[in-house]
Amino acid sequence: MSIYEITVNAFIHLLNEQPTLLSSSQQEELAELLIPLSSLEQLSDTLVTWCEEDPQLDEALQGIESAWKEKAALQDKGAGGTGYSLPKLSDPKNQILNILRRPEPAQLSTPATVPESSSK
Repeated sequence: MSIYEITVNAFIHLLNEQPTLLSSSQQEELAELLIPLSSLEQLSDTLVTWCEEDPQLDEALQGIESAWKEKAALQDKGAGGTGYSLPKLSDPKNQILNILRRPEPAQLSTPATVPESSSK
């Protein structure tokens, strides 16, 4: 597994597991940056550069990447490896964009309010 695949998988994991790390404005900003990209390498490089601007995001991403790189290294050792592998990426840019565009949990659970009638 390439470093690019590890980074993109780690970022997808981060979005799914810690969605509150990104504000709505950050989600919109990132989506705009990702739309024109066409390769896994561009996607990975953009995510890394973008996360470096936010120390909390950068630390979270690096933590996931580090753990996964260790597991991938064990897998590469052959018979003594753990057999650990990350999921194959299928259209990772759109996976990320879909996660960024989904409604926040609070928006999903807020019931619609009916205005009260002013006549009594």
